[in-house]
Amino acid sequence: MPPDGEAILTAAQWIQLIILGGIVGAAGQGTRTIIGLKKAGDEAAAAGKQWHDEIIVSRLVISLAIGFVAGALAGVLAGMNLDRVTLQQILALAAAGYAGADFIEGAMSKFVPKKDEASPSSPSQQKPPVDTHLG
Repeated sequence: MPPDGEAILTAAQWIQLIILGGIVGAAGQGTRTIIGLKKAGDEAAAAGKQWHDEIIVSRLVISLAIGFVAGALAGVLAGMNLDRVTLQQILALAAAGYAGADFIEGAMSKFVPKKDEASPSSPSQQKPPVDTHLG
């Protein structure tokens, strides 16, 4: 990497990096999804339902897509050398995918300045937090 910290890659290398990060990130989010499926199965059994009644395929797809994006962002931000990818780097990409939306929010805060955090005049004007975790 050059001294100024900017990665100089060809377009093909950028695509490889994004795809590598995305696939490993999706695998990390897949791990989280499996844990969520186990939990849903246990809850379904306790309620006398079938485990497959609790699965929402669209949520599974969105979850994996979030992992892909988080892993791809992590790969780009890490400035990895595609000629020598270490196990630690692969595990870091998987961890970014596992963290999913949390990682994306943190990565974006590095590049997108925050708005002034002036609080609304009354608590009733505050928006409730949105739960982005799928697992």
